[in-house]
Amino acid sequence: QYVMRQIFSAVNYCHKNGIFHRDLKPENILIEECYDNMYNIKIIDFGTSEIFKKDKIFHHQIGTSYYIAPEVLKNKYNHKCDLWSCGVIMYILLSGSPPFYGKNEDEILSSVQTGKFEFRSKVWKKISDSAKDLIIKLLEVDVDKRLSAEQALQHPWLCSLNDSFETQNDSFFRSEAPKLSLKKVVNNMTNFSTFKNLQRAAIYYLIHHFSKVEEVREFRNIFIKFDRDKDGKLTKDEFIQGIME
Repeated sequence: QYVMRQIFSAVNYCHKNGIFHRDLKPENILIEECYDNMYNIKIIDFGTSEIFKKDKIFHHQIGTSYYIAPEVLKNKYNHKCDLWSCGVIMYILLSGSPPFYGKNEDEILSSVQTGKFEFRSKVWKKISDSAKDLIIKLLEVDVDKRLSAEQALQHPWLCSLNDSFETQNDSFFRSEAPKLSLKKVVNNMTNFSTFKNLQRAAIYYLIHHFSKVEEVREFRNIFIKFDRDKDGKLTKDEFIQGIME
């Protein structure tokens, strides 16, 4: 759940900024670090990514056989092909096998085009109906009915994680609590913000003041705690509430 939430959050952030990956797969998801069996991940390889505008249709076939969406095979697709790939990744993470398979690439692609998959192996007996429901809504052949990344983040399977994460894993944040004084950080940023654009000021501040991974990690933990809806972005209200606390 924790890994999938990060994937959806990253995809949602990209889509809201008009970028889609087009080749999401486990090989392009790297583990940055691990806290108590909770993995922080990074999505890489945006070499196949594309900038899109609302309702724009793409026709150039790009992707990897196991993870490619059926509409991409028809050379008529949009950014939601990323969500199909997310569904395949989630299926594999939970079961250890792909939903669409074959003896060779042609058979795999043929299986993808049908869009038919099953939860037949024994491992699925231990998987919740909520998780299966999310997979079904991601591996939806009808693109208009397929969930968006934002909708996926609001699915009950991930919402249950948000609830438990806030209560059971609060120690996660405390154990990795920033060594820097948050008040000092805010004062430093305020003094540095000669730029009118706060976002630009924040980026310049981080670039010029932090060189070690440990220092970046401290700010990452602050960001995660402030980001209450786990969408990968901080609103003004989230920022103010975080500073107040």
